[in-house]
Amino acid sequence: MVKLTQHLYQEFQNLRLNKSSNGTGLILPEVLQKKFQRGELRCQSSCNHIQCCICDSYYELEDYDILNLIKLPDFKSILSLYDTSTFSLEYIILSPNESLHSLPSNICDYPNIARVHLQYNEIKDIDLISCLKLLDTLILHHNLVEYFHKETFLNMTWIREIDLSHNRLKNIEPGFLINVNGNLFKFDVSYNHLTTLDITNILWTQITFCTANFSHNSINSITNTLKWKSHESSVFSLHGSMDVSFNNLTSFPIFNEHGINVKHAGKLYFWVMYLEGNPWNCDCQVYPIAKPSEMLINIFDNINMFMVCDSPTQLKMKTLKNIIDNSELDQLICNLSLAERCPSECTCFYQPALDNRTVVDCSGSGLTRIPSALPLYENLQIDFANNSISYLKRIEQFGLNFFENIKKLDLSNNQIITISDLVLYRFRKIQLINMTSNAIKRIPRSLQMLKPCQIALGQIIMKCECEDLWLKTWLPLQYQSCARNTEVLCEHNGLLRSITEINKLDLGCSETNNNASLINISICSACVAVIIIALIIFKLRSEFFILTRSFFNFVKKPVAPNCIKHDIYISADEDDPLLRKWLLTSLVPYLERKGFDVFLFFRDSAFGAPREQETIDVMSKSRNFIILLSDITNGNQEWNRKEWKYAWNYYKWDFSRNLIVINYDFVNCDDTVKKFFRGFFTLRKVIKFSNFDNKIEEDILTLLN
Repeated sequence: MVKLTQHLYQEFQNLRLNKSSNGTGLILPEVLQKKFQRGELRCQSSCNHIQCCICDSYYELEDYDILNLIKLPDFKSILSLYDTSTFSLEYIILSPNESLHSLPSNICDYPNIARVHLQYNEIKDIDLISCLKLLDTLILHHNLVEYFHKETFLNMTWIREIDLSHNRLKNIEPGFLINVNGNLFKFDVSYNHLTTLDITNILWTQITFCTANFSHNSINSITNTLKWKSHESSVFSLHGSMDVSFNNLTSFPIFNEHGINVKHAGKLYFWVMYLEGNPWNCDCQVYPIAKPSEMLINIFDNINMFMVCDSPTQLKMKTLKNIIDNSELDQLICNLSLAERCPSECTCFYQPALDNRTVVDCSGSGLTRIPSALPLYENLQIDFANNSISYLKRIEQFGLNFFENIKKLDLSNNQIITISDLVLYRFRKIQLINMTSNAIKRIPRSLQMLKPCQIALGQIIMKCECEDLWLKTWLPLQYQSCARNTEVLCEHNGLLRSITEINKLDLGCSETNNNASLINISICSACVAVIIIALIIFKLRSEFFILTRSFFNFVKKPVAPNCIKHDIYISADEDDPLLRKWLLTSLVPYLERKGFDVFLFFRDSAFGAPREQETIDVMSKSRNFIILLSDITNGNQEWNRKEWKYAWNYYKWDFSRNLIVINYDFVNCDDTVKKFFRGFFTLRKVIKFSNFDNKIEEDILTLLN
């Protein structure tokens, strides 16, 4: 059980029953007041535990009046008091067998109505009941109600019991029970005309409930109209009895990706479900219920499972308990249809009990080639054994991703002659391939892509040549469990000898093969060296570029273009007051005294001009760029990043321009900074602001000159 459910259960169990002072019964002030805001509820004297006390609690009315029902023409009615001077806090309607076609028209004039008993009438619409916010009990069995909205009872937080059994309900709007968060303990819609039941009307979220009775309907499917899914934080009732017996359900798919995740099934640990009287199809959809129940049956020998299988034939009339006791969970399978890409000649089924595998059984089905379509499921185990397949060409049309889902592939006892390199490339993704008892005469060297225990070729008899000697090192070793997976026998001098016993001299192999091997090794080594060098250059491309640029500038000083207007463009965080002060009072005045034309955007930009366009124009006419890195500009300021990009691009493509990086706030070289200035940090070409000898301006001037 999940931690949240354990916590609620412990809290629930810690609340104790306290005897009332008059000794006439038991009261639960803590539980009923704290959890349900119903301190006036009383517990039956026969109850000795919390669940019994809540489910058999009664509402002790001390001051109430029974409302008089006055029948009007056309089967309508109104309510009235016997004594109009009465000021009772609660009212009760007790009017069975009055042939009413609707609720009393003025029922909302009496908002304190606590109980409504209108059974054995002909009422069709109950929406008007929603105005009774203090209603405790609604008894409307044996009426003609066909539908109710989930909002009808949404704000009735005091209601404990709703009985709509023996009506004509055809539908309950999704989202009703899962949104109940009050005192509804009993909900009865048995003996109606329901054909579907939404998962959001099965699950309860209040701390506990007593019974939800959907029995004796015509329910044939569980829906999920609202696309609800459980989560780790989902909380359900601790206790409850759910009755869906005597319906037309063949499956109970509440545990799947569209409902309750099986990992959250422990949250329903103390629920009781009555499932008898349904034509259950005991297939893979029963497995999520059966597997957790296995533990309960092992613990409690007397536990009873009321789910009786109607199909398949081998499980007919068995109960879920029988299946678990007999260890037959592997028989809970779902057959796949042609629409699910099961070949017409094959039998396909999903079997969750055995590692959630999907079996495609095409053995002995007369196949002459691989089917063009196969199921798109995970953990596929495909059996093509005992057929007349001679070519594997069609395998090449399946994508490589498809083969990642195949765990086992059996192609034994067919007529396969050759295996192409592309087929073997596909086979790399499969855990185990069986190709024994075929007509294979040659083994391509691309078989080396597979591990020797990954594929079984059986006994291969062939005319061995020098280029086949690689098999000696590839074949499984004698001590390996797969030692007999593949055995290669060579036809040599009229005899059959294992290739492991054959040497070059036996086959008359030329020694030039050694030289060819040395040449191949040399070529491979050279290729590896080139690749490694290329990777190093790519990794340090920024550093190599800066060093190369410095060398060319040293050899021949570049000529600046005629469009240069500003000597220096400074990029810095405009929102940092200390940085602004240092720029305006120290660095910029110093540089201007040295004769440099400095552009500082927050000081020199044109008022109202588009910033990005002006930035591009000014930077295109600047020769030097000074970048100040601070905490705020450390990858967060959009404009600073754009300035960095433009500065780096001008620096990269025009050798006459210069780029100076100042680490103002001692920031780290994060991903954003690395993109443009990694090389400067690596080569230590960054001016640190920790220059306490007041030489920062001089260092900048040196780099500018």
